Amino acid sequence: MGAGRLDAMMSAKEVASRFATELELTGLCQAVVPVAGLLALGARTLRQREYEAFRALAEVPPEDLQLAMLSADRFARPDSPLPVDAHTRAQLAHRFGLFGIRLAVTLIKLGTPDSPSLATQLVERSGLHELRQVIDVQFGQRADQLKTHSALLALTRVLSAHPRAESAPIRAAAQRLLADVHGFQELRLLGRLRSTRPNLSDDDVAQLQRLVGGFGIGRSERLGLHPDDGVDAERAAALAAVRKWRTWAEHPLLDQFTARACGIGARSAEGVLAELSG
Repeated sequence: MGAGRLDAMMSAKEVASRFATELELTGLCQAVVPVAGLLALGARTLRQREYEAFRALAEVPPEDLQLAMLSADRFARPDSPLPVDAHTRAQLAHRFGLFGIRLAVTLIKLGTPDSPSLATQLVERSGLHELRQVIDVQFGQRADQLKTHSALLALTRVLSAHPRAESAPIRAAAQRLLADVHGFQELRLLGRLRSTRPNLSDDDVAQLQRLVGGFGIGRSERLGLHPDDGVDAERAAALAAVRKWRTWAEHPLLDQFTARACGIGARSAEGVLAELSG
């Protein structure tokens, strides 16, 4: 995607945003994260000789390099006048792709001083960190919740398929637990926030994302506090968050998505208060 241009990841993010918006309506997808996998792999295993090759390419006049990189085959041609041998150029194209080569050369021109620094910057721009964060926040940290939900669904199916009078209380209890879908509302909101911006300030969007578990599901992480701040500070912050986001959720001039997002944030803050009181 993006034909190896420097703005290829921007194009991928736009497509991912569109897909996320469309797929959310189906309920089949909560997040679409663009990742340049080839670039991420190449960056994580960047060799010193590859860095030296990128440095040599950075010395080539831009118009000559652009002409040589019209395609991967053209870039690796043996008769190319580029100051890197054909075998090395073919390896660079295979391991990094044209997008990765262009990005590496540009970063070196901007002053990246050595191989480790280049590798770090390439990984950051590959989308790998964001993907890891999504997996950790939406699956890793919520693993117990997801497994419990699956177990309750399985239990409900079994009890429905084989109804018995003595199992009715168990089935009712399982259905009550399944009715609490706030955790999944948080997940859907986090996915939606990557593609749709609510009508809030940048600071408020960041606070909302944090409150619904975008940076961790612990109390201090949700409230933006230090773990050592204590229960009283957590209770005060949670109460303030409930008041703030409940007020915003009921604001008559907010659009439907923003009001719903604020309502989910208020419910998350109420959950923190309930945990503190439990």
